[in-house]
Formats: sequence, C-alpha cells, structure tokens
Amino acid sequence: MELTQFRRQYLITNKNVAELENWKKETFNGMNVYTEQSLQIYKCQDKDKEFLLLGYWINPHAPELNNEEILNDIFSKCQSIDNVYIYIYYRVIGKICPILQVRRKYVCHK
Repeated sequence: MELTQFRRQYLITNKNVAELENWKKETFNGMNVYTEQSLQIYKCQDKDKEFLLLGYWINPHAPELNNEEILNDIFSKCQSIDNVYIYIYYRVIGKICPILQVRRKYVCHK
C-alpha cells in the first residue's frame, strides 16, 4: 500500500488493521487510532477524562508552548467538554482534531 497518498490521515476503528502496520498506533477508549507517520498525535488521560489530539495547534497568547504543553494545560484546567471548547475557541489555532472523553461523554470535533 502506498502510504504517502494518505499524508496526515487517520483511522479510528475497533479492529486491528494489518495494512496499516507502518502507521503510528494509539488506543483511545478501547479503540485503535492509526495515524500516518507525518500526523502528530498526543494523549492525556486520568480516571475521569481522556484527551487525544491529532494535528498541531498554536497558542498565539503563549507561542512558546508546544502541542503537548497546550494539551496538558487544557487537560489540567478543563473539567467539562464545554470548558474544552471554550479554551480551544479562545486560545488556540491550528489544524487539529481533538477527541475527548469526559465522564463517559465522547466528542470528536474537526
């Protein structure tokens, strides 16, 4: 399979996909998240919430922060999905697909 034709693409599935063995693989709430090698992926989780970021973002108010630092900041400050969206709307820009699970409620926003 010619993988460069799928640059920055991802697949979320409950199955193992042998054809994507050269892609990065992460799990999110029991699902397999496959990402093409050029797509950045970051994850945070605790007992009540799990956040997965696909892509990149920039905080224009704190441009020195990298993707992982921004995700950790959101994770530590936001206790609900609504708070996450407010944070993302007012503080960051970029090409992102955040996938969130807070207290068994799931949202994927692109």
